Amino acid sequence: MTEITDVKSRIIQLSPAMFEEFCSTLLYKIGHKNIYEFGIKAGTGKTKTGNPDTYSRQNNGKYTFVVFTTQQNNIYEKLLEDINKCFDLVNKDLPIEKIETIICCHTSSNLKVIEDNKLHEFCNKKGINLEIYGIDKIANLVYNDHPELMISLNLSINTNQILPIGDFVKLNDNNLMTAPLNTVFHFREEELQSIINSLETNSVVIIGGKSGVGKTRLALEAASLYEKTGNHKIFCVKSNKLEIYNDLVSTIKKGENYLFIVDDANELEQFNLILEYVNKLNDNYHVKIIATVRDYIKQEVISLVREYTNPITIDIAKFTDDEIKKLIENNFGIRNNLYVEQIIRISEGIPRFAYMAGKLAKEKQNLSSISDVSQLYENYYGKHMNKLLETDRTVLIIAGILAFNKSIKLQDVEFLKEFLIELGISIFDFKNAIDKLNRIEFIDVKKGKVAIFDDQCLSNYILYYVFLDKEIIKLSDIIEVFYIYSRSRTIEALNTILNIFRSKKTIEYIKEEILRVWNKFEKEDSQYYESFVRDFHIYKPIIGFKIADEIIKNIEEKEFNITEIDLDKKRFHISNSPLEYLTGYQNSNELLKVYQLLMKYAGKTSSTLIESYNWLKSYYGLQPKGTDNTQKIICEYLLEDINKGNSNAMTIGYMWAKYLLSYSFESIIPDKNNSFIIRSWNIDYDTYTSECRKVSWYILNSLVSKLEWKDKVLAFLGKFADKIYYNSSSEIDIKILEEDLVQIENILSGCRTTRIGYLKVLSKILNSVKKLGMTFKGELEEYLIGKEWEIYLLFRNDRRFYEMNIQEYKDYRKEQIIKYFSNKKNIDEVELVSLVDSMLEDPLLKEDTYHINKAFTYLINNSDIYNNKKLFNALINSSGNINIQPNVILEKILNNYNYREILTDLKNTDANFKNKWIYFYFDILPADCVDVSMYEELVNFVKFDIKNNKVNYFRNLSILEKFLIINPNIYIEISKIILANFSENKNSSCSYLEDLFNEALYTPEKLLLLYKDDVEVLYNIYFKLLEEGITFDYTGEFFIEFLKNNEEFLKNYSDIYIMRKDRNTDEDGRIERLWKSENFIEYFDLIFYNMLKSNISYYDKASLASELFSNTSDEEIVEKNQYIWLEHTINKNANKENIVNIFTIICELSEDQRRFAIKVFLNNNYNSETFKKLSLFPRMMSCFGSFIHLFKKQIDFIQTLYPLMEGIEFLEHEEHLTNIESYLQREIDRIETEDLYERITE
Repeated sequence: MTEITDVKSRIIQLSPAMFEEFCSTLLYKIGHKNIYEFGIKAGTGKTKTGNPDTYSRQNNGKYTFVVFTTQQNNIYEKLLEDINKCFDLVNKDLPIEKIETIICCHTSSNLKVIEDNKLHEFCNKKGINLEIYGIDKIANLVYNDHPELMISLNLSINTNQILPIGDFVKLNDNNLMTAPLNTVFHFREEELQSIINSLETNSVVIIGGKSGVGKTRLALEAASLYEKTGNHKIFCVKSNKLEIYNDLVSTIKKGENYLFIVDDANELEQFNLILEYVNKLNDNYHVKIIATVRDYIKQEVISLVREYTNPITIDIAKFTDDEIKKLIENNFGIRNNLYVEQIIRISEGIPRFAYMAGKLAKEKQNLSSISDVSQLYENYYGKHMNKLLETDRTVLIIAGILAFNKSIKLQDVEFLKEFLIELGISIFDFKNAIDKLNRIEFIDVKKGKVAIFDDQCLSNYILYYVFLDKEIIKLSDIIEVFYIYSRSRTIEALNTILNIFRSKKTIEYIKEEILRVWNKFEKEDSQYYESFVRDFHIYKPIIGFKIADEIIKNIEEKEFNITEIDLDKKRFHISNSPLEYLTGYQNSNELLKVYQLLMKYAGKTSSTLIESYNWLKSYYGLQPKGTDNTQKIICEYLLEDINKGNSNAMTIGYMWAKYLLSYSFESIIPDKNNSFIIRSWNIDYDTYTSECRKVSWYILNSLVSKLEWKDKVLAFLGKFADKIYYNSSSEIDIKILEEDLVQIENILSGCRTTRIGYLKVLSKILNSVKKLGMTFKGELEEYLIGKEWEIYLLFRNDRRFYEMNIQEYKDYRKEQIIKYFSNKKNIDEVELVSLVDSMLEDPLLKEDTYHINKAFTYLINNSDIYNNKKLFNALINSSGNINIQPNVILEKILNNYNYREILTDLKNTDANFKNKWIYFYFDILPADCVDVSMYEELVNFVKFDIKNNKVNYFRNLSILEKFLIINPNIYIEISKIILANFSENKNSSCSYLEDLFNEALYTPEKLLLLYKDDVEVLYNIYFKLLEEGITFDYTGEFFIEFLKNNEEFLKNYSDIYIMRKDRNTDEDGRIERLWKSENFIEYFDLIFYNMLKSNISYYDKASLASELFSNTSDEEIVEKNQYIWLEHTINKNANKENIVNIFTIICELSEDQRRFAIKVFLNNNYNSETFKKLSLFPRMMSCFGSFIHLFKKQIDFIQTLYPLMEGIEFLEHEEHLTNIESYLQREIDRIETEDLYERITE
């Protein structure tokens, strides 16, 4: 690459005339537009006598004189002479006021500072501005601001990697192996607008997606549209493996707006040079970038861009079938359904391939040209294959091997050696073949490490050509080699063949070749035989079934209660599960065996039951436009077993029917390359669908008659009604719904009842079908009557049928509740409570619980209709399903009734919420009701509550305040009771105690006063809550106050803090208060050395260290004191053995803190052996994706340590760091290779 020294050298070599012309051009570019070259003969390249050599007239009417010289020696005298000549002209013919500036251009490096100053002062005295352009200034202007002038110096700056859009498109379209870019743009409107919007606020947009999906075409369209929004110059960047800096600086000018399209950004090794410009706004550079990148390498590009700016990432997917249809219609006018369907089938959503297929169909005007994908590939790639075969058979074989495995690590080919020898190919020949394929651009070698096919279609065709069409290599041979080396890639290759080149002949051939390997592995008793059978069991089903049966027999049965199983729990089958031998038998005569083995496995444990259903859904679920009866047959098997009383069949049948009766589905569909895609789709009516759903409803109809399944079926119908209600009629096939309603009516008619949960489900179904203009044929709506139903309608929260906002609806409900009960005098307190309690007991009303309780509370609070004491009696004697705040009733009756009788009533009830009511009783008990006996009642209650509480509720010790008059130490007494029984009910105990350290309720001073007679109780509470992992004392206010009053407090805290397993609590407040205290060194010495001596794991110590050195408030005093303590600790221990242990903790701190610690150590200890033992990096490492970024950060950190080691006493230290650096770089290289190899999944 051209350096600035090259520019200087070429300028110095210029002749006087050429130097004058070169400088005149430079001056023109920097603003001197009206230049007249007076000292050169026009068009001759020769100088003449001129005074001045050049001049220019400025817009203000004044002149700038320019003189040039290439003289090297006596430069001061020469410049003074030329300046004097300019003044001679002024003195004779031109007023001096007309001269604004004199510019002196020279190539000498001998002008001294004092001489430069004399020249400027000489001109200043005459009122003239002087500008001296020496060789350094001229060269810098050319190199940095006007590199295009380097061309006149015979210096190269352009590698044709940056092109205008037109040239880029023309270059691409000249390559017949690629789909053209000069096409009509289709679809992607949302993505297009997103790019335009993103460019308004962001500097970089990254377009990601698979090969061939149209990333480049989308980028070009976006750039063209964006150009219209402002004055932007658009350039396309495509790597040709050369340095791009010169192209870049010659293209970008200050003050102008640029948009760069960087195609395949991961291939541009100097992409960072373009990215640097997005942060040069202050230098008057205005650059935006659209980068395209393939999925498998996208994350690396995103990480690189984030070093400069936050990019917007837009991923584009394959085209839908409809989009492919429109693409070929608009580009080629193809409307014939036979052609259209064929192109859709073989393109698989890739616009590039659809375009190629459409182009071929139009050219040939013959359906046979695209009758199958092999023919299409042959027509497109055949001549290239034949040419390759004629040229070098070895190269074609290697291409086939690479296509089979998708990618090959070039440093890991020993496993191929024997196989290649059998083919008459050496490792040397292999590498030469890879090199040739790379040169002719059939393949790409990523970073010199991994060979891949960039063109997936070409890779697929070579796979077909080498192994199926020409059978240059026996498929069984390559399967055997690569199954051992890369099982997943082998399966992927075979799936690709079956998915793209599927025919009866292909299927038979693959089966024959697989069984050939199967038999060989079996005969040789190969270690790979078992996994091979598991992967390819469908080619010998009986063997697979026998293995699965044997595995199932050996699983220990564990009894379980089906009603207690979480049926919605996602549990997928694990590796080596017998279910792996049951896949692949859709629409097969073997389906019954699959079902029987599945049910046998399901009955083993609760886990296998859940796993079995999830597996069934994943592997035998519905597929878009399926035309087989697999799901219906499975339903029939299940229904038969359900009617026989098989409980496992009931569970799986219920879940299976729920799944099949949806209207929209997500299917996991096998894709090429051993991958899957998730497709969302709505079900359409056909015979297969109708029959399958009918049997699914039969399953539910059978289950609803069984008590343990009735609620589950009704709950499903309730959710089913919601799906109908909230989906538009366009998303539900009405013909399917009509048939479904017949079955639903049968189910609801068969289990008619006045139960509110049933009526709720019925109501939801009726409202949902009415919304679609449909009805039931029967008279089920007549059941929606009765007091309980009327009350439920008032108490529930359902705004769907009212044109009101939220507040209006709330007010309306309240008004209707009061109005209804005012008119219903026949509903007394006992009946009211009983009706509400019954509703809340119904599991089908679970989602209404909150609103029913809230409505009931409102009725009590805002109505004088009912007697509060009678309501109280009814409530405490109910089943305990009503969950209202007790103070709603208690506050009303405590002032009007004997408070002791009320307490007696509460104590005598057996309701679940008994303790909650008694707690609230004491909470609102008036102070004038407190006496010794009531005090004893409170103490006894707390004892009882801690041991016998059945319901969690909010409590705290503030209820004790009114009892201080009876016992000033009541806090101590009650706290001791709670602590003594802490282990029996930790939740209740913590609930009482944790609010003691709530600054809104207590201050540290008040607590110390309340516990002054036994302050250890208070400290024990604090420590007990810490041990339980309770988050409290957020600011550390209580902590620091207790520390002042008790020297042992910190030690006890330290012990608990270090040993506590729960690291989820927030210690920031306490720790930061310690850092800000005067005695922070003493405090952290105690904690740190305690931690160092403790037996907790290294990872716990590392976690503690990070916590101890956190500074969430970002306070300067905290940071300052942390560094002071670090320096103190290392100074104290630098020459002790435990310094190594100390650094195992320090290494978890921030980079700045670690660097500081190392610096302090080196100032105290030169011993290289000790230094080598120090931990320099965190051992607790985590990162998303590859470790490369982490290792690069570690290298960067090492490089910041070298300046700390400037003397010869650190030579071995530096060598140690260099060795670590080398190791990290080797790891980066290894991981890069592995990442490239594993992520090539286009």
